[in-house]
Amino acid sequence: MSRTPDVPQHYPTDLWNSQRTKYNEYWRHFNGDWLQETVGDSGQLKYPLKMNPFSMPCLMHAGFLFGEVQDGDSPLAKTVIEPWNREAADTKRDHATQLTDFINRVWTENSGRSLQQEAGIVSQILGGCVFGVAYDPSLEDEGRIPIRI
Repeated sequence: MSRTPDVPQHYPTDLWNSQRTKYNEYWRHFNGDWLQETVGDSGQLKYPLKMNPFSMPCLMHAGFLFGEVQDGDSPLAKTVIEPWNREAADTKRDHATQLTDFINRVWTENSGRSLQQEAGIVSQILGGCVFGVAYDPSLEDEGRIPIRI
């Protein structure tokens, strides 16, 4: 029995391979690998100054994305949950406050600040970012909420 699942016939393998090639090229430009290219057989660098015009704008845009934030371990972008109705009952407002605190605590316990900063940079390079969330019961042993980002 194979541990690798069969790829469904309708899965867009060609499309994904094409996209992955683009992503590799974007990373190559961001990290400056393309600056190592040489001219012909001489071994002379094609770009001898090795100045990467792609990395700094990506880092600057990622910095502008979150603006000026306070130092600390809280996430760069905090979640605020509000009831649909602005004149909602106090119980709904209390529930919204509890959910807000819960989500921000999950972010904080999972180093959300650094995850969000990294996501800001990745989104500048690749055009977007997605977070995965998983239940992790081992975190309860550490006194944390058992959710891993």
